[in-house]
Amino acid sequence: MGLMKVMTILVLFVSVSSTLAQSNNGGHISILVSEMGLDFAKDYLIKKVITVTLPLQLPDIENKVKIPLIGKVRMGLSNIQIDAVHVQSSKIETRKDGIVLSVLGATANLSMDWSYTYRASFFEISDHGDASVEVKGMDLKITATLVNDNGSLKIVSRENDCTVENIDIHINGGASWVVDAFQKMIISTVEKTVSTKIVENMKKLDSFLQSLPKQRKIDDAAAVNLTFTGNPVLGNSSVEVDINGLFLPKGDDVKVSGSRSSSVFGGVKRMVTISVEEEVFNSATLVYFNVSSQILI
Repeated sequence: MGLMKVMTILVLFVSVSSTLAQSNNGGHISILVSEMGLDFAKDYLIKKVITVTLPLQLPDIENKVKIPLIGKVRMGLSNIQIDAVHVQSSKIETRKDGIVLSVLGATANLSMDWSYTYRASFFEISDHGDASVEVKGMDLKITATLVNDNGSLKIVSRENDCTVENIDIHINGGASWVVDAFQKMIISTVEKTVSTKIVENMKKLDSFLQSLPKQRKIDDAAAVNLTFTGNPVLGNSSVEVDINGLFLPKGDDVKVSGSRSSSVFGGVKRMVTISVEEEVFNSATLVYFNVSSQILI
């Protein structure tokens, strides 16, 4: 649903042209998302993912350590969750190997409960409390490619990575040595959990793209062919996709012809530019002309 809202907002900034530079993959409608549009979508998606993902529960951590003069102590962290994430910097790039989304220097706030137990022959020592952790220098990198899959867009994930520079721990209840012993394990758990969540969100996004309708009914007489044609083209800070776009009489293919002259867009910066070939208008005219002819007969 979040992506649908993105597209709805982006359409408000659309510029429509009646002609399009010649296409070689059968698409009659071209959608070009500019650098401004990619930045807008990136910021919206990052904010949306944070909103729907948090709080994010992390797995419990247990460990046994040997402490001088005491011996082995069983320690554990539970109810670990990421409560907030603050993004300092982010960028989106288009490369030959795909679209790269990077989040740099983010911070995150974690909360957790800690406990430890030491058992001797005739007595037991235990304590517990809670702690807050600030994760610093969290970097995320996602690389993915969009490909055409039988008229739908499919995401091919190439790289998902999360790294954490360091953490600061504040203990409530004393015994700071307990949580200090878990520093590396906390960092590793955050990196693995966030990376796993990225993969899950990529799969959800891919499922959404796969579920987009390939045909949209206009009325009882006509529908529009919405299948994607060819693979998306990654330009210099832009992404272009082509859609068939022809009107169909009651779901059947319609054969039309028309010129394919080119238009040059300049001046005003646009997030999205939608260009429409003459064939689209010709197909609509042909469909409704045939319907009108049948009514007259």
